Amino acid sequence: MTHFLSQINTISVTIATSTPLTPACATVILSGFYPTTGTYAITKSAGMQDMVPAILSGQTHTEIALSANHGKCAGKKAVNFGWTFTTEDGQKVFKPEVGKWDKGSASQTQISSVTYRGQLSLQPEMETIPLQEYVFSFDIENPSKAQDASPVQIQVDGMGIEASKMDVELGLLSDASCCAKIGDLDCFKPGEGPSIAQVQPLAITEPYFCRATIVHDNPYPCDLNCMTVTIASNAMLRQGETEITITGLTGASFPFGGTGQQKINITSASAASPLDHTFFSYSATDREPGTALFDNTAKTLKLFSASDAGCGESFVITFCVYNPDKFQTDPNIQICASKVGRSRELYASAQAISCRSMDKIAPSNYIAYPLRIKYPEFSYSLTQSSPFPCDINVNSQVSQHI
Repeated sequence: MTHFLSQINTISVTIATSTPLTPACATVILSGFYPTTGTYAITKSAGMQDMVPAILSGQTHTEIALSANHGKCAGKKAVNFGWTFTTEDGQKVFKPEVGKWDKGSASQTQISSVTYRGQLSLQPEMETIPLQEYVFSFDIENPSKAQDASPVQIQVDGMGIEASKMDVELGLLSDASCCAKIGDLDCFKPGEGPSIAQVQPLAITEPYFCRATIVHDNPYPCDLNCMTVTIASNAMLRQGETEITITGLTGASFPFGGTGQQKINITSASAASPLDHTFFSYSATDREPGTALFDNTAKTLKLFSASDAGCGESFVITFCVYNPDKFQTDPNIQICASKVGRSRELYASAQAISCRSMDKIAPSNYIAYPLRIKYPEFSYSLTQSSPFPCDINVNSQVSQHI
């Protein structure tokens, strides 16, 4: 199970009934997978709900594979769940381990004043055993926007079992989480890890930068200053769509001057990953890997994704600008992003990563934090050759700029 935007999510379901389910009568229906009102409404005409990648634009239902883990009872054959599909020539064929996924209006259900869609229908291949647990799983693609856990319901048409909310188990976080690549649980909530609500099935966490650090190498006025940035997000970055903005580069400038935007080069700062810089470009449309867009007026740096990058991938890049000509304290440098995951394809208002302050690193007490510029200071020493009256006295003065 995973809780991040646009990630493939394996959903496991366990069911048991007090009476047997028969192929002739029973249709098991799971509904209420995703909300369609308010923030989560799909507003683009070409955008199908992305919870099942196999659904094509314009279709309302599709086949979805079920795993073979249905549970067994001693001396009895495991019951396959599947669905009876109608072929092109009108024949009805039962397909084991295949369910019918429906995203259309027929799948719509009202739960606590919220309209939900997404419905999985399946039938038993043979009569089930009362109180026997049957387990099956299926893969869906998580929504491209954050959401609370969906109140998935289960009912059995034809057997008089009315819809009721399913019990939930908390999702495992080890190897199923993109945060495993980063080595911590800060992809849910900085410094605290996930809450119980955030690890329930179909709870999709807000995207943000799990890692965002910045360090510089020169604290002197007017000197060239190279800054190294390390970033990793809990949402995938999409080629030609995602735009990362670093703000608050107060006083920094580019030698060409002016008030416009300028293309600058970036390099990888990681020996282990020497191609990090090629994932970014100064433009979304005119892709030129290894470049960024610096704004001399706004004092911002923009990075457009030049290649797709998966959830949890880290990048270490360096860019160089010129320091201001006078002292300043270190500014609040922030990072944010827009159009992450697949949200731009599906929503008129794409999902964004809210701005957060970057973690500033001081290489030493002397160099200090990024863009903290030192006062110009001088040290003086004065010596003489003779302390005696009427002697020739040679005075020497030494000054040093530090």
